[in-house]
Amino acid sequence: METYRNIMEKDGGNLSWCKPVRFTRGGATVIVAQNEGAIVGLDVNGQDVTLGNDNLIKSVADALELNVDKLSDLYDYSWEGLDIDELSCRQCPWFKTCEAMDAAYGG
Repeated sequence: METYRNIMEKDGGNLSWCKPVRFTRGGATVIVAQNEGAIVGLDVNGQDVTLGNDNLIKSVADALELNVDKLSDLYDYSWEGLDIDELSCRQCPWFKTCEAMDAAYGG
């Protein structure tokens, strides 16, 4: 049985419903995995941040030196000096543990 992980390892690409995005600014890096609009993964400077943590937004704001009230504010793509890169699934920090990657590929 081929899984989405097998396909992504070979061909790259993304699942249509999950987009990992890397934000970099001033030497700091934040990676956000957003699945159908919900943020399901947050990595701040190589550290996995537990979602639901009261300091979640503060961690992102401090790392990127931005005035961010909510994580979705990052996605307006208009912050000065902020580099934004969409990652392929296999570049995502959670690729090896992502439950969606375990699903059988039906393509």
